[in-house]
Amino acid sequence: MESYMNGLFRKKCLAILIVATFNASADITFTGDTEKTNNGNSLTSYTGNIFIGRTDTDGSPEAPAGTLLVNSGSQMSGDNSLYIGNASGTSGLVTLSDAGTSLTLDKNIIVSLASDSYGRLDILNGASLTTSSSGSGAGSIGYMQNASGLVNISGQGSVWNSNGALNVGENGSGILNINQNASANSTEFWVGRYANSQGVVNIDNGMLASSSYTVIGNNGTGVMNVTNGSLVTNTFTVLGNINGKGELHLSGPGTIYSSLDHIHVGSNTLGSGVVTVSKGATLNTSLSGSSTIGESLELGRLSENTTGSVVVTGSNSVINTNGGRTIIGNKGVGILTIMENGELLTEDIILAAKAGAIGILNIGAASDEAATFAGYITPTTNINFGEGNAILNFNHLNNGYIFENLIQGTGTVEVNSGQTILTAQNSWSGTANLNAGILKAGAVNTFSHNATYNIADGALLDLNGFNQTISSVSNSGTINLSGGQPGTVLTINGDYIGEGGLISLGTRLDDDNSLTDKVIITGNTSGDSKVAIANLGGTGASTLNGIEIISVGGASDGDFVQQGRIVAGAWEYKLARGLDANKANWYLSSTFVETQPDNSGEGNNGNEINVLRPEAGAYSANAYAADTMFNTTLSDRLGETEYTDMMTGERKLTSLWMKNTGGHSRINDSTGQLKTKSNRYVLMLGGDFATAFTEGGGAFRFGALAGYGYNHSNTQSSLSRYHAKGSVNGYTTGLYATWYADGDSEQGAYIDGVLQHSWFNNRVNGQLLEEEKYSSKGFSASLESGYVFPMSNDAKSVAWFVQPQAKILWSGIKSKDLKEANGTVVKTEGDNNLTTSLGLKMFIKGHNAIDNQKERNFKPFVEANWLHNMHNRGVVMDGVSVNQSGTRNVGELKLGVEGRMSPEFNITGFVNQQIGNDGYSDTSAVIGFKYSF
Repeated sequence: MESYMNGLFRKKCLAILIVATFNASADITFTGDTEKTNNGNSLTSYTGNIFIGRTDTDGSPEAPAGTLLVNSGSQMSGDNSLYIGNASGTSGLVTLSDAGTSLTLDKNIIVSLASDSYGRLDILNGASLTTSSSGSGAGSIGYMQNASGLVNISGQGSVWNSNGALNVGENGSGILNINQNASANSTEFWVGRYANSQGVVNIDNGMLASSSYTVIGNNGTGVMNVTNGSLVTNTFTVLGNINGKGELHLSGPGTIYSSLDHIHVGSNTLGSGVVTVSKGATLNTSLSGSSTIGESLELGRLSENTTGSVVVTGSNSVINTNGGRTIIGNKGVGILTIMENGELLTEDIILAAKAGAIGILNIGAASDEAATFAGYITPTTNINFGEGNAILNFNHLNNGYIFENLIQGTGTVEVNSGQTILTAQNSWSGTANLNAGILKAGAVNTFSHNATYNIADGALLDLNGFNQTISSVSNSGTINLSGGQPGTVLTINGDYIGEGGLISLGTRLDDDNSLTDKVIITGNTSGDSKVAIANLGGTGASTLNGIEIISVGGASDGDFVQQGRIVAGAWEYKLARGLDANKANWYLSSTFVETQPDNSGEGNNGNEINVLRPEAGAYSANAYAADTMFNTTLSDRLGETEYTDMMTGERKLTSLWMKNTGGHSRINDSTGQLKTKSNRYVLMLGGDFATAFTEGGGAFRFGALAGYGYNHSNTQSSLSRYHAKGSVNGYTTGLYATWYADGDSEQGAYIDGVLQHSWFNNRVNGQLLEEEKYSSKGFSASLESGYVFPMSNDAKSVAWFVQPQAKILWSGIKSKDLKEANGTVVKTEGDNNLTTSLGLKMFIKGHNAIDNQKERNFKPFVEANWLHNMHNRGVVMDGVSVNQSGTRNVGELKLGVEGRMSPEFNITGFVNQQIGNDGYSDTSAVIGFKYSF
């Protein structure tokens, strides 16, 4: 090293020690012994400038790649400046390294002085650099256009102290990296200072302090990235001044950027600024200042062409003005986005303060971006719309986002996604555009009474049970009033325009005086709207004029069309325009006017009929089907009572039998409104498992049975035109016992008893209503008796018989009480019914001559019965009884034939017709088989 230095001094020694410049033409290394001199010369202090990489006097590069290394605690000071990359086409590197190592300059340091030069300065491992110049150029990185400079400050205790300004990208391109607990201090701090300059500052777990202001993107482009617990402090900050573009990005827990006075983002002329605060970082301004976005406070010169954008995102990410206010768009364009649980702590917010300004506050994402989760603002902060174009935009994914801030002034509220709940007494003038999502009231009159509301398809304005007064409405979406209790009032002090939207109200559906949600429109109505009604505790009642739900003070040219069913208890309501003096208003009515000839010239010329729900018919049909589905008689079990085994001569009674029944019925309710049609199928199986004979020739037969069946019904209302479908399917098991006075004959007395247990699954599906499911079960029993009289007896082929018969049947099948989705309590009526039957059967037993000796015969029959039911089956819906009609007294006629095809096998088929009053009828066909063994 000494030989190198000796060579250097042989060439330049006098110039170094005497003249005002120090030229480094090769590597110079300080090893820490600052008192040691080479050849008696000391370089620990100097009076000239130091050039690292410069050209000779003729312009050619004399030292195109100079390097200066100061380390191991060396201390160097000078009265002038240090230039790194002094001449075009040159590069220079200065490294200060190790604790105790220092370089002190009375003037400044310029990293990359000349165009097309490159300079680099490293301050490492506790070394320090001090520049004492108090001017605006005390430190410059990238001084000239097309020059590139890089400064790295790294390691605990590493520091650059400047008594003047630090410029990163003064005219050229500059990069400053501060990391690993290193720091930099200055009076002013500029990033991208002059036109076409570019500056980048990266602070990663480092510190940067400016006793005055920090300007990022003054007239060039400046970017500052502050991460990983770094700290930046200054008096105030400007981003995007004049024609500059400035960006400040804060990220990471513990990262703090603090301006003691204020922050301007997009400050003057054509300046634009961007700030992001993310991942737990904090941006602070002081109590005395304000955070101003899209505005210039510099010299009072405001520009309409400035743009500022700030985003705070992520949990624990905070912008705190410490009692100051935030202005979003003072005279230019300002956008503040608060998302993903980020927070803004500020006194007041002004959007678009001056005429011509644009101010946008995004809660969640911007309106043209995909929604994200919302951030939060201090609840006591007021949102003030200024003289320009102010927009408050909700575009988030939160369900139940509470917005407590007061909104006032003239501007626009946009709702694009999420559910936003307003709780303040807002008073803004202008519009509320609900493009999607939900705007919900959290208290009375939180929707501004001065605003016009435009509700798009798919959007919801939800009063949530709180009274609201608004200006005018254009509705393509949904307006909901109900909050679970009726009585909410929406007052529209203006016009209502229906664009195919929906109004949803809650009503306690009873008589005219029912408590209900209501819309009061003081102006005019136009267009078409749908109205949906939810019953809130009403049990239904007869109405006269109806329940008023919409009142119109002006021209009532709008049409309101019922959406879905409106039901309560057994009653069906409809939405209709009022009559005569009330024709501007809209009502819910449970009555139907049966038109009569005009006999007065005035008023209502018809009878008012209460409108019943078709579901009443479906419930009744299910109950009736469950009662009758598995009814069986002795003749249903088919064929001969006994036969004689040809091989042994023994009398045998054991058998297996099967019966298939298909049927169709028609039945009306007692008012004639509800007309029900049903179809059913029943399969029953049985068999004898024991027999016994008496000495007098009588016989007992004991058996068991089982069955499956279903019934499907459809009830149509002749008044409302709505329908309801019912279905029941179930099973039965039982025992039977039969006594024959003459077991081997077709004549004589008999008694038959049956005991069954049945269980069913039931469904009722009302049109436009939710399907209801319930179960039913119970025992039933019957006792039948009759006598078979022979009328003639042709022993060869034909015998005639007459059989009078009587029967009593009890049904104990019951349904569980049901509460429908709409709140109606449903109970079946007519339980424990007794059915009695009296009838006469006539049949012929015979065979053709060709069947002689084959024990084959046929038994055509005709049977007539009269059936009487103690109760009509029906249903009670919220205390209103609706019964079937025509089933109390029923006439029955059967026609069929039994055929004995062999000693063991019988087949039977017949049709059955029942007819009652009020249009009741039931037609069925039966085919059965029996095998004896």
